[in-house]
Amino acid sequence: MAIHDVMSKLILILSFLVALAACQGDSAPQVPAEVRAAVVQQLAEVGIGADRVDQSSALFKPVNLSSQAAPDWLVDFSVLPSGQLCGTGGCPLQVWVKLGSSPYLLAFDRQTLGHEVARHGNGRRWLTVELHGALCGGTGSEACTYHFEWRGNADVPDGHFAAVSIWGKPLRYAGPLVQALPLVAPVGSPMATHLAAWRSACVAAGGVAGLDEALALLPDLNRDGRPEWLFDASRADCQRDDETVTMKCAGETCRSKLFSEHGGQGWRAVWSGEPFDYAVDFSQPEAHLLMRPLDCDGECPERGLVWLEGEGRFSASSPIPRPGPIRTSRVQQAVSGFVRC
Repeated sequence: MAIHDVMSKLILILSFLVALAACQGDSAPQVPAEVRAAVVQQLAEVGIGADRVDQSSALFKPVNLSSQAAPDWLVDFSVLPSGQLCGTGGCPLQVWVKLGSSPYLLAFDRQTLGHEVARHGNGRRWLTVELHGALCGGTGSEACTYHFEWRGNADVPDGHFAAVSIWGKPLRYAGPLVQALPLVAPVGSPMATHLAAWRSACVAAGGVAGLDEALALLPDLNRDGRPEWLFDASRADCQRDDETVTMKCAGETCRSKLFSEHGGQGWRAVWSGEPFDYAVDFSQPEAHLLMRPLDCDGECPERGLVWLEGEGRFSASSPIPRPGPIRTSRVQQAVSGFVRC
């Protein structure tokens, strides 16, 4: 055998071994222990054993939504055959994110009817979910599409998923704005103080306070790069024996309030008003909050909240004629130039 033939075969063998080593080194990432343990516990509560987790290969999927050093993990409970965690609003969908050296944390957890992880050619990534129509002010059979995008730089502890418009689609979301996770007011914050005052007024009236849906984290409304918090009094509930209790409120206890961290000097109330219906509008470069009186069946004008930089507060604008219900987030609109993963 000629020497060049031997050398050619050796080169082919070496190339094969290098390719094989590369393939073995590029094995799929392992599901983080804390994510798997949390899912196993959640399934055990409905009688599903840990063996089912190991048999469902599509239950866990590494994704890149938050641009952290470690991959995010998407948990899709719809792949489980039993459907014990599913209902009319769909099945649970979770996204776990690792910030720096901290363990993985749950960053998105909602019942969904479907989802897509999408990315655009410019690197922008987001999670699109289909929700129960009631969350967009419609009926269960009507479409309700939300886009969620990560807000916060890599390894920033207060990063979070927020509802966004993808290049003007949709132009607005009807309130109450769907949250990626149930919200808990930071301990000692003005939001927590306001919740406590509302709860005390309800208890004093002999009722039981329901505040699970009263808080909403809104997009940046005053161009400072930080989200705003809303205490939505129309979503706060005080009941006794399944009947609404009339509360006696002092000062601004029963009013809706908007809180901002503008200026980096801590959270403070920057607007308050009577309970209202609202929409988050993305038709302009900056998001705006549009308000209407509660239970308005006619052509009620909207008012927008305008940020007064010199005074450090919001003020309601003049009425904006806009007939029809605040429900445009129910329309599924196409976004060109992106890839579904």
